[in-house]
Order: sequence, then structure tokens, then C-alpha cells
Amino acid sequence: APSGRGRSTRAVPRVAAAAPAAASAGSRRRRRGRWVPALLGVAVVALLSVVALAIGTDRGAEPAGSATPGTTAKPPPSPEPSTPTAEDLRAFVTYYLQQAASDPAAGFAMLTPAFQEASQGRPGYDGFWGGVVSVRDVEVTEADPESMRVTYTYTYDLEGGGSRTETVSLQLVHDGSRLLVADEG
Repeated sequence: APSGRGRSTRAVPRVAAAAPAAASAGSRRRRRGRWVPALLGVAVVALLSVVALAIGTDRGAEPAGSATPGTTAKPPPSPEPSTPTAEDLRAFVTYYLQQAASDPAAGFAMLTPAFQEASQGRPGYDGFWGGVVSVRDVEVTEADPESMRVTYTYTYDLEGGGSRTETVSLQLVHDGSRLLVADEG
């Protein structure tokens, strides 16, 4: 009213009542908005974990005998409690030779306790394998699961230079969970 004397009869919309409703909807959106980055972060971490797991299991084992000197070969899969196959015997012998050449203590652990004791009296397990730098050209000529006998020819390089090629037969045993060298000859 221009004169300031009277009251206006015009209706004023209720803005005040609508404001809290709008504010609460906006605050809900803001609260919900805080969870979106967190949920996206969790999703990204889960996705990366799945990808890493898939890559880790997809690589597979290298074929036995493919390790180069200075690298650690992966052990062959342990045979089931049943009789090992000829392939199990071949893989074991190749792995055993690589282990003995790169880490004589690890190779020694792959012998039966009786053969470990017998190997101490010879020129010595460590005395022989401690002087071997690498093993190569492993050729398994016999791998008989029934007799658990493996015959192979291999070449080993010596620490002081030179190399030797030998043919060896090993008697293996399966202790229910792994193969072990029981005797040589």
C-alpha cells in the first residue's frame, strides 16, 4: 500500500514451508553423492582384484626343463595319491636336477631320509652339486611308473669350467604326497 495505512490483501505464497522440503531433498542428494565415489572406488578395487587373479592363474607353469640358470623353476604338480604317471616322473627328475644345481640344499631335501644319510658318506652331495653351475640337455630315456625307476642323460657345467655328460638311473618313491629320490644306480 502506497500510503502505508492499510494492509495488503494480496495472498503471499507459502515459500517458507516448501523450503525445508527442498532443503531435505537436496541434503539427501548430497549425502547420496558422498557414497557414489566410495562405491566406485570399491568397484574399481574389486575389478582390479579379479583381473589380477585371472592373470595370475592364467599364466600356467613353464614346461619342465625350461628354466635357465639363475632362475628358479616351478615345481611340477604333485601327483595324486595314486601311482604317478611317466610324465610325473619326467617332470620330477627335470625339476630335481634344476634344484640340485641351483640350490643343493633344496635338491638334498628331495631325497628320502635314508638316501640323504647314504649320500653323506659318498664324496658328498654338497661336494658334487656345490661344484655344478648349471644343468642342461636333460633327456629322460626311461620313466616307468610301475618300478618307479627313471633313467636320463644330462650335461652339467662345472664351476671351474668344463662340462660332463652322464647317464644316471634313479629309484623314486611316492610318499603319498610327493616324489622323492630313494637311490641312484
